[in-house]
Amino acid sequence: MRTGFAKYLVGASVCLIGFIGIAQANECSNKKEITVLFDKWNESLQTGNPEAVVELYSEDAVLLPTVSNKVRADHEAIADYFHHFLELHPKGTLNEVHLACFGNIAINEGIYTFDIVQDGKPGKVQARYSFVYHNEDGEWKIVSHHSSKMPEPVK
Repeated sequence: MRTGFAKYLVGASVCLIGFIGIAQANECSNKKEITVLFDKWNESLQTGNPEAVVELYSEDAVLLPTVSNKVRADHEAIADYFHHFLELHPKGTLNEVHLACFGNIAINEGIYTFDIVQDGKPGKVQARYSFVYHNEDGEWKIVSHHSSKMPEPVK
């Protein structure tokens, strides 16, 4: 029984080491390409057109938005969110970025701040974010986007 368990542990360890090696080998050799995806998304916000933003999301993407309690799990719902969010004239700035890439999956997460205009007055919304991208036929698409306002006020 010990021999079987030992073989299992050795096999599991080899698989884990192999996976870690693959993950490290692919760990964002294309950081610039992934960082530029945020710029492209931010520029789509500047158009004021929700459809321009939605085009960057995969067909089965999920959005957990910054200023809404409703999960958006299809293009129609994502467009609805951005229709309202774009009324704030948001412009994002990355404050802290952490990137990881695993083959055709890339993750960009950290903290960003939006300059907004609400009720005719300028303001800021700082949030934690994560974008998960999937490379679909040579084009990076957002498959998951989570953004939540920071619990403490911006100083």
